[in-house]
Amino acid sequence: MQIDEYIKNYYKSSSLIEHVKQVEKFSVEILEKIIENKEFEYLAKTKKYLSTGSILHDIGNLIQEEIGGKHNKIGAKLILENGIENFSEEETKIISCLVRYHRGKKPKEKHKIYSSLNEASKNITKALSGILQVADMLDFEHFCFIEKINIEYNIGKNIFEIRTIPEISKINGFEKIFEKKKALFEEFFNLELRIV
Repeated sequence: MQIDEYIKNYYKSSSLIEHVKQVEKFSVEILEKIIENKEFEYLAKTKKYLSTGSILHDIGNLIQEEIGGKHNKIGAKLILENGIENFSEEETKIISCLVRYHRGKKPKEKHKIYSSLNEASKNITKALSGILQVADMLDFEHFCFIEKINIEYNIGKNIFEIRTIPEISKINGFEKIFEKKKALFEEFFNLELRIV
């Protein structure tokens, strides 16, 4: 299935489309900053996976509303069943995992799709899932409140700081979602994430 078909068939509200576009924008900005560190330069080749996973991360919402279940798992299954045009089976599995893990969980070997990936793909999945979780967190209420982000990456001190305009860190409920969604990013990249 083409990405445009997923959008047409599974995103019925313009606000959800705006949300996923904003998450994609933030994801790519975070990835571009991360790859300034030579240790993570290899992730530059994965931008299309992250971009696609960001756009598709909420495709399970419509089905969740109709039949129940968790939209992240529904979306991951939908991608596996229908594929994504111009992506290999392994690439489709990576993108499916991004959708599966965007809510804040960490990939685990007991998860069937993740465990079927080769080691390089597992590494990519962890890295990109951590980035997607952070980007999704920046629009945690789906209001597209954030106009832009400025990122400072202090490689020597292992600090990754995202300044949001307007400031998001004071919004009621942000701290709870921040604690949940920063863990994989901090663990994988060995960084302290700050949102100011």
